[in-house]
Amino acid sequence: MAWALLFWTLLSFCAGKAGKTTSQWPSGQQKHWQPAHILGDEGLSTQQVLTQPPSQSMSLGQTVKLSCTGSGGGSWNYFSWYRHLPGQGPKFLLYGSSKGEGIPDRFSGSTSGTTNYLNIANAQAEDEADYYCLSWERKSNTIHSDIFRWGGQSKIFVLPP
Repeated sequence: MAWALLFWTLLSFCAGKAGKTTSQWPSGQQKHWQPAHILGDEGLSTQQVLTQPPSQSMSLGQTVKLSCTGSGGGSWNYFSWYRHLPGQGPKFLLYGSSKGEGIPDRFSGSTSGTTNYLNIANAQAEDEADYYCLSWERKSNTIHSDIFRWGGQSKIFVLPP
């Protein structure tokens, strides 16, 4: 069930990005997404892993920095983040500095080495949710050469001040 949820999240994100301009894509290349493009791990080492903490707590109004670390080789150049609220479908949050529709400015991303961070400033009660990172690696400059890897799931708990 969880994999189906993640698959549909990525599929909806990819379908929504098909019409974006080239300036919004890595290396300035426009993507034309197809479901087959996101299904395989072809070419990935079985040791390539994305690691997220299982949970993290923060108080209302505080800032949290949620990590997603790539290990086992690979470039880990491209990261995006997703949020899943109970009773709702998953939502694209951001890729680099590009945010999804309706995502407030208090959400931002940063990178250090092979670790990408989702930064949430001024925590609100509605930020309590499950968060997922996704990384992809470009194997060549041809379309359909990207390889995708999901991190685990991080549950954010927002506590009263």
